Amino acid sequence: MTDTPIIVHGHAQQIIELPIRASPPNGYDWKLALPKGVDRASDGPGQPTKRLGDPAGGALRVVATTGRHRITATLGRAWQDDAPLRTVVIDLLVD
Repeated sequence: MTDTPIIVHGHAQQIIELPIRASPPNGYDWKLALPKGVDRASDGPGQPTKRLGDPAGGALRVVATTGRHRITATLGRAWQDDAPLRTVVIDLLVD
């Protein structure tokens, strides 16, 4: 788990890109624990890859109300909820 939350700034009711990208189809997927006032938006477009194996997924995005919100994102497999590969904490500051 990340010791220090990642700070992300955004504007209320506008799409905010999170600093994590959708995973390629390899069995792993990000799950977002979203607080009240934050909703998932459709993922952003994928970026062209330069090398085989580069991440190809688009940015994960949300829409939020004004305020400070904490999002916990876990990367893991659907059948292994108790063993995430990675956990990221994001403090979302929305004006």
